[in-house]
Amino acid sequence: MRLVAPLCAPDEVEALIKAGADELYCGIIEDWWRSRYGDHDSANRRQGAANLSTRAQLAQTVARADELQIPVYLTVNTRYTEPQLDYLTDLCLDFESMGGTGIIVSDIGLLGRLRNITDLRRCLSLLAVADNIPTIASYLRLGITRIVLPRFSTPNDARLLLQPFGGLEAEIMAFFDKCPFIDGYCRHYHGIARIDWEGTLANQTIEPLQTFDTTFKTHACLGKDQDYLQIDPCAACHLPQFEAAGVDYAKIGGRGRPLVNRVQALRFLKKAMILPDDTKREILYQRTFAHPCQCYYGESTQRRDAIEPRRMVTEEGLLWLKYGEMAPSAGYRRLMVGSETNPETLDDLLSSWDWVASLPTPLTIVIPPLSQIRLGALSDLVELLYSTCSPDTHLCVNDLGSFCQVVERVVEYAGLAPIALDSRDEGCTKMPFTLTIGSLLARIDDTSAIAVFLDPQKNPSRIVCGPSGEPRLLSYAPPSPELIRHWNSPSALEPTARATLEELFDGQAIVYEFECR
Repeated sequence: MRLVAPLCAPDEVEALIKAGADELYCGIIEDWWRSRYGDHDSANRRQGAANLSTRAQLAQTVARADELQIPVYLTVNTRYTEPQLDYLTDLCLDFESMGGTGIIVSDIGLLGRLRNITDLRRCLSLLAVADNIPTIASYLRLGITRIVLPRFSTPNDARLLLQPFGGLEAEIMAFFDKCPFIDGYCRHYHGIARIDWEGTLANQTIEPLQTFDTTFKTHACLGKDQDYLQIDPCAACHLPQFEAAGVDYAKIGGRGRPLVNRVQALRFLKKAMILPDDTKREILYQRTFAHPCQCYYGESTQRRDAIEPRRMVTEEGLLWLKYGEMAPSAGYRRLMVGSETNPETLDDLLSSWDWVASLPTPLTIVIPPLSQIRLGALSDLVELLYSTCSPDTHLCVNDLGSFCQVVERVVEYAGLAPIALDSRDEGCTKMPFTLTIGSLLARIDDTSAIAVFLDPQKNPSRIVCGPSGEPRLLSYAPPSPELIRHWNSPSALEPTARATLEELFDGQAIVYEFECR
């Protein structure tokens, strides 16, 4: 397997390649972005010093790597809104003119903008959570040539997902950055509404860095020591299984970590890959890192249901029912059943179908993102909906593959194509129910989290430990209007993203559930 390593500065190129990197990737936060959206991780899910800061540095990085015949990928992998796409498109094309190899991307709008105007290779970020075959097939139509599998993927998952797509390259995470939550469904931003002062409480005159790097020992998501996180999570013992499943690349995380840590991880993996058995790999790990093994996969594999805790959508007029609960006669606009995050939702709905079918409309049935093996159960649900429900019943899905599956099953049952996914669309054959998308597929931030970001009273100054154990003081900084607009906008419903999705589904409308009236 080839090793992919993160770079934070142009002068790191030689050291990383010498340590064993076969590819490099990096991010950039320029002054243009920083002045509008801050220095946190809204640009590419890494903040502050984890990024290059100018295009001159980016060009220098690409030029030096090219001299050494090493590919460089640019990370533009988070969700974006329309005002950001002009800048990002220009950045990607400029990167291509410098000689860059490709981009790491997850945003439908950015993929739509770049179609047919660039030869950059497009690697689908793990933030896209490509966990079923229809999702991967949809992204391939947008020019993807490589995917980074989610952290919860096993070798068997990799084999199942890659088997239909001959020639598709794949990566897995092999070292560092093992968050307890699934990245693509996380709505936390490290560094939001914070100014990072270097020094003690009494020493606040030093220039603020406006960052909160993930190298800090205090984890930003929970505001306390990250004892529940692994220091050096490692996939060395599982690389042979992933390689046999068709995975080509092992990626080292850790943008923002000191160079010495990334070099150490590269050298370790390079040595570990040629060792004959796991026992020798474990001995090498313990000798290299001076602590017991911390596995990335196996029994330590991230759970597929490790979705960041979210408050249930409580938009005015929506009434969420528990299973078996009877609906009141009045006092609501629409009944809601199911969940965006509970992995048992589909089974619960199928086992409670008589109750679901008895509920009055308007009714929305919400399901979470589904793995490949769960799509069969979704087909069962669609068959029940097709035979018993009306257009005033909504099925709200939260991943691209589920959306594809529902459309295919309805066309199959009806023998019709195309069909209208939006029951308001006159002149088209109507679906027997209405298909909508939820907040995870729409890619919008949690309103409760936004409220916290905007409230100075909920962001008191606090001391944290920096990368070397030094004290740092975090203080509140008001978010910009541009950033607030970004938080409040579902990325999949921005004009370019929406048009791209509707083209992907032959003109069928994309309807966001929580905008439905």
